[in-house]
Amino acid sequence: MARSPILFAALAAAILSAAPALAQSVGVSRCDRQEGAVFQPGLMTVDAAGTRVFHPVGENGLTESIVFNRDEAFAWVAGQGLFPAGTVFGDYDGYICGLPCEECAPEEEAEPQENHNGTTEDAD
Repeated sequence: MARSPILFAALAAAILSAAPALAQSVGVSRCDRQEGAVFQPGLMTVDAAGTRVFHPVGENGLTESIVFNRDEAFAWVAGQGLFPAGTVFGDYDGYICGLPCEECAPEEEAEPQENHNGTTEDAD
């Protein structure tokens, strides 16, 4: 049975159109990592498997101006050779340390403080 050239062309087109959907997606966001009493700024990458890697300012030419510029941050990560060609970078805007802001840990509410006259008021 001969294979139809039309069927072959349709199959090839379907495979080629699906290729972009197969590209790896990596989240990139600003992050400050605490080491002792010092906060180190940098970028956090999060791959599809959830692997989180912190890249501090100073690593391979990473600067604070790159960290705070979406396009430059994506270009810096892409230029490190850590991810294959075709990787899609995202999640910069609205993310901190790889977490969407709505998932960031809520700040603890301040405990009421006793003031000098013995009454309590909320701490600011």
